[in-house]
Amino acid sequence: MAGNLKQNKKSASGRLSPGIARMILLLLLLFLAEFFFHTWCGVQCIRTGYEITAAEKRQDELLEMQKSLQVELARLTAPQALSQVAARRFHLKTPAPEQVVVLP
Repeated sequence: MAGNLKQNKKSASGRLSPGIARMILLLLLLFLAEFFFHTWCGVQCIRTGYEITAAEKRQDELLEMQKSLQVELARLTAPQALSQVAARRFHLKTPAPEQVVVLP
């Protein structure tokens, strides 16, 4: 009987019960899942930061383009520029006083 008791202690201390083994496996899988999720969140955070930086750069470029287009619009719609285009492109000139008709 003493030999049998020693054998039971040896097998109990050398092996884990199936319930404890499942619990350890479950905790290990949970830890790995949490680790991968945490890593994925970090990568997404960095990627979003890069996208925000690129969008801000694009916004600055578009604002600069808008300013230059406003300056060009003002230059092209100035009376002097319009009279030069009219003379050069359409061969128009300022009418002589006898060509002006005043309407009542």
